[in-house]
Amino acid sequence: MKEFFEGKNKIRLYSISEVCEMMGTTRPFISKIIESGELNVTVISGRRYVPEPALLTYLQGKPYKEKRGRKKSSAPTDGEEGTDEGK
Repeated sequence: MKEFFEGKNKIRLYSISEVCEMMGTTRPFISKIIESGELNVTVISGRRYVPEPALLTYLQGKPYKEKRGRKKSSAPTDGEEGTDEGK
């Protein structure tokens, strides 16, 4: 973790490895959410760091969802055929 001052405020910066460890996830997942714009980063000397406020905002906006297998729906989605109406 690095710290720097923005005006009078001290901001903590976390490396990608630290974020992975804190979130219990992988680098590819973190890279994916950074590339999608869901998680903001700051680049210093070519290295990416996640500012603490950006991490907290991401975590607050993403409630924990237990990972389970995909649910298969027997109902057709919009635009799909599958109803017997009109026959």
